Amino acid sequence: MKKNYLFGIMAIIAIMSAVSCSVEDDGGIQPNNDVTIELNLNLEGGLRTRAISDGKSVDKLIYTLFDEEGNIVIEQSIEEGLKDLISGHKVSFTVAKGHTYRAVFWAQDSDCNAYTVSEDMELTVDYSGLSNDESRDAFFGFADISTNDSEPKSITLRRPFAQVNLGGYPYDIE
Repeated sequence: MKKNYLFGIMAIIAIMSAVSCSVEDDGGIQPNNDVTIELNLNLEGGLRTRAISDGKSVDKLIYTLFDEEGNIVIEQSIEEGLKDLISGHKVSFTVAKGHTYRAVFWAQDSDCNAYTVSEDMELTVDYSGLSNDESRDAFFGFADISTNDSEPKSITLRRPFAQVNLGGYPYDIE
């Protein structure tokens, strides 16, 4: 009788330990492993630039998020009809904690056909047409983002093309 009682207690202990081990084993999934990163974007402007355009025609934003090795983490997003790029526009990403990412941005007038941005954010420019066309105003920027940063990051998108001012006298041209 004592043997049956002892085997019964051992069986109960074995079952309880097996159940408790299976509850503790979560397969490596960690709760709350995601974090939302918020970025505040604005366009370069003011007296520091010598651009012909004021940037107000820019209403299209294209962006992609890359990991440390340059792999796309969040595929290209396109937002059109934006009115707040000059004053400030918010973009947010939900990513895994403990990593560093690079966000790449391109902003332009949605009516402009001179620029083509590929999925991996490579820019192709069609140089035919007028160079001082207001719709060709464009801005770019990038930011390296750590998930350890607690404050929202501000990014100023800048004009990617230089303006060259040439002067000369008519007799120099002749």
